[in-house]
Amino acid sequence: MSFTLPAVYSTVIESGKRKGEPKSKGTINVYKNRLNQIAAATGVDTLEKIIARPFTVIKFIKQVAPMVDETEEAFRARVRTYYSAIFMILPPEERSKPNMYYKANKKLQDAPPENYR
Repeated sequence: MSFTLPAVYSTVIESGKRKGEPKSKGTINVYKNRLNQIAAATGVDTLEKIIARPFTVIKFIKQVAPMVDETEEAFRARVRTYYSAIFMILPPEERSKPNMYYKANKKLQDAPPENYR
């Protein structure tokens, strides 16, 4: 099962030093890959389902396992790409307020390494 991208999604970096610059094709492809992984594992394959079923998606993301020989930093970065992919497709009104995805991502980022995996 693959994820159906909405007709409009964010292709511009929205924070940090590169704010306002376009996202690279490689970055967008990584995010599409993450969305396809979510769809295959959970059946959440549209934007509407992403918005309606955050607990299902967050549960999947929390179960992502580290790869062999992956450093803690690389593992955290990989997990963050799932949330970045979700934020890429959320409409602006959903991105501008703390939602379940924002809270889960923030909680993971703030967690000490021993509690992250």
